Amino acid sequence: MPPVAVRVLEEDKDRGHQLTAEEVEAAAQIFWRFKLDMFKSELGAFIIRITLGVLFFIHGLVKFQGGIENIVGWFESIGLPGFMAYAVALIELAGGLALILGLATRLVSALFAIIMIGATLKIKLSIGLLGNGQMAGYELDLALFAMAIYLAINGSNLLSAGQFIFHKDSSELKKAA
Repeated sequence: MPPVAVRVLEEDKDRGHQLTAEEVEAAAQIFWRFKLDMFKSELGAFIIRITLGVLFFIHGLVKFQGGIENIVGWFESIGLPGFMAYAVALIELAGGLALILGLATRLVSALFAIIMIGATLKIKLSIGLLGNGQMAGYELDLALFAMAIYLAINGSNLLSAGQFIFHKDSSELKKAA
């Protein structure tokens, strides 16, 4: 029997109320269903975190491998300050690695969302959602933005280094139990 159910049963005994076996069983089923739902939610966030981390890490790595000066020149050609290329590439590279490891998930995801807003508004919006035949549209940027916003709001604690380093409880259920 789950610890929560045992504690509820003991508290009810102290108040002079005896729970029936059916009530205890119903409480246990609710508890385990809730715990399974929380695990599924964490598993989904974990998959999003790893996917987003890998994608941004690769984008940042390619910017440096292909010659960051080329990216600086391209940024300047579209009216952005050249130093922003370094900032974006570094955020993508280091932030991607941080997400893979599960460090600063909410902060990194918020930065990724800002990058996606900038990319969409500055470059992709005029091309359209699905592109123009010569360049991809902003459909991928929109999907990455949605993933980043989800993680910025909800975080992801499953198999995260931050969870192990800072010993934060990943669920309110553990605190209640």
